[in-house]
Amino acid sequence: MVPLAYKNGSRATGWQWVDTAWYYLDGSGVMQTGWLKQGNTWYYLNSSGAMQTGWQQIGNVWYYLNDSGEMLTGWQWIGSEWYYLNSSGAMHTGWLNHSGNRYYLQSNGVMTRGWYYISGEWMYFNTSGVLIEGQALPTDLYAISGTSDVTAAQMAERFEKSGFTYPAEALSKGGADTIEKFCEIVISEAMKENIKPEGCSLAEM
Repeated sequence: MVPLAYKNGSRATGWQWVDTAWYYLDGSGVMQTGWLKQGNTWYYLNSSGAMQTGWQQIGNVWYYLNDSGEMLTGWQWIGSEWYYLNSSGAMHTGWLNHSGNRYYLQSNGVMTRGWYYISGEWMYFNTSGVLIEGQALPTDLYAISGTSDVTAAQMAERFEKSGFTYPAEALSKGGADTIEKFCEIVISEAMKENIKPEGCSLAEM
């Protein structure tokens, strides 16, 4: 590889801001790619040498790099959710035993709160994500998955009673010029996903 840049006639080394990204050149001026460790901090430079930030999928593993490019570990509040990043930086999924408590990180890494269905069983996690053993399942929960015998006419009637106006002109382009046709489409798509169509709130669609 060749040096990326020169400064004042000398070969540039270390961190360099070029155009819109940070790059790292070793002592010989060679641009680095892949993982880079500086002190106790890890950075990731893509195949073009640019330092990466935010969520990055490297191989089959997700990592999070802050705005300074530093790989984060441990509990992290990102966006509007909690995630746990292992000591290697890898996003954790599944069960996590931490500080004497049990947590469950969903397939997208999000920490579970409230009721969640895991391996055929409903489990409850408090607002801090801690599993609460022996919590009784509320009796007013409604299962949205499964089969249903609801009809398009029944769903249309429910919508009409809501007082909302059906946007016929806008939805006619998709073949649903009436609320009844729209409900038929909803039922068809919901059943494909094994979701009860009556669980859909037509007034919010």
